Amino acid sequence: MSCDELNTIDNQSWWYVHVYVTKEQKRLSILLNLQRMIDGSIVNNLTFLIIQSLVEYGRLNEVNVARKLICFGVDEVTIFNGVKSGVTIQLMQKHVPFVSDVHYMAHCTNLVVHNLSGLKLLFKIESMFVSIYNYFFHSLKKHLEAIKLVEFLENKSSKILKNIKTCWISMLSPSK
Repeated sequence: MSCDELNTIDNQSWWYVHVYVTKEQKRLSILLNLQRMIDGSIVNNLTFLIIQSLVEYGRLNEVNVARKLICFGVDEVTIFNGVKSGVTIQLMQKHVPFVSDVHYMAHCTNLVVHNLSGLKLLFKIESMFVSIYNYFFHSLKKHLEAIKLVEFLENKSSKILKNIKTCWISMLSPSK
């Protein structure tokens, strides 16, 4: 499950509750709730919003929430991860004692890309990839040659990796 804030152009604060579930061995993504936060304690309101979303829209009772919710994905803001009264602590203390919280990987990646986006080197690398794409995209012949090159490199790299693995195994094997 994840929960995060969305801000609109007119500075309204909306919060969403999102879950991943498995059904017939397939992972499904479900937006359970999108709700505007107006006032009051944000932490208490968010904790209530999460439980309410799981009960009303996820069709779980409180016992099933405690049994089925195993992971809570958040960004690193105090609202969620405050050690004394964050949403995660409230969920653990009042509703879901065995939930684990994780920092979203997508959010981490977004922060990294945002921080790197101003670097000239990154701009040059991105421009190079765009140029390479444009070079191969506009010619079927070049495109087919690129596919052959990729296949050749994949075959060569797999042979190199096999040789490295064999070498490592022989080095690490005890002497007879």
